[in-house]
Amino acid sequence: MDIDMTDIHELKPSEYSDFISLWQEAFGDDEQEINAFTNAFASELKCFILTDSTEKAHSALTLFKMGELTIPKENVRKDVYVSYAICTSKLARGKGYGAAITNYAASFVTKNAAGWCGNNGISVLSPASNSLINFYKSLGYKPIFLSHQGRVDVFPTNEAINSLIVKTISPNEYNIKREQILHDLIHISLSINSLNYLAGYSHFHSFTLPSDGLKGIFITSSPIENEKISLDELLVSKTPLSDATEKISVTGKDYDFAGESIAKHFNASICTYNSPAFSGNDHVQAMLFIADEETDLISEKKSFYQPYFAFPFD
Repeated sequence: MDIDMTDIHELKPSEYSDFISLWQEAFGDDEQEINAFTNAFASELKCFILTDSTEKAHSALTLFKMGELTIPKENVRKDVYVSYAICTSKLARGKGYGAAITNYAASFVTKNAAGWCGNNGISVLSPASNSLINFYKSLGYKPIFLSHQGRVDVFPTNEAINSLIVKTISPNEYNIKREQILHDLIHISLSINSLNYLAGYSHFHSFTLPSDGLKGIFITSSPIENEKISLDELLVSKTPLSDATEKISVTGKDYDFAGESIAKHFNASICTYNSPAFSGNDHVQAMLFIADEETDLISEKKSFYQPYFAFPFD
């Protein structure tokens, strides 16, 4: 069917079952999981659907406010609206429906439709797979934010790891520490709704490694399987010596050592983690695309670390 014969609009109650079916076909989530997501962001979420002339639904997209784009030392704070769970039925793919609904959501945000996004909203998305990167580039999105995916194996002979101290903390405590660690980085600060949603299936922790001057935070959302622990986010900082006059940079080795320590603490032999990517680091876990005039400013401010998104809301 010609794209001109379709209609994109905000989801109607009568279309909810079609919306659920499209989401489930594309991503395999059950209805309870989908409802948990939409309920968590209810006050800052809109669902869009694309229908044909017979009102049959072919594509869907969920738009939610994730948090704020923060650029240190600049008077720039913009609300971040993520196009999420973009899906098209298998029988309708290749007709431009996914591109159409993605463009619609981006325009909704950047043109401040109905005032819902405030005066400073930006449209972003995180591709479900690397195969979609060039597709979203063709729609005007640019790869700006990267995350590093690390993996480290535990070496039982490393005695220094035994000094690790781990505490379970609240989502609010996690957020405060997160902003302290990321305050010098271009990053996305998480909204209260984002934290509350994560709290429904994740565990928040802080840690210290006194013997190495390392401390930080991490999130886990899945049980240890096959002796592997997965950290959805790992953030590390280094405590300066008492006579230090400059901030101490955290290295990739520090992240690996923290990951190894955490794995041993939880009796795992492997740790995988997501963290900010270092400049020149080619190991990318996720790419964030942004259609916004601030991209030049973000690019100019790149430093030792790449601008940091966070992690996909899987």
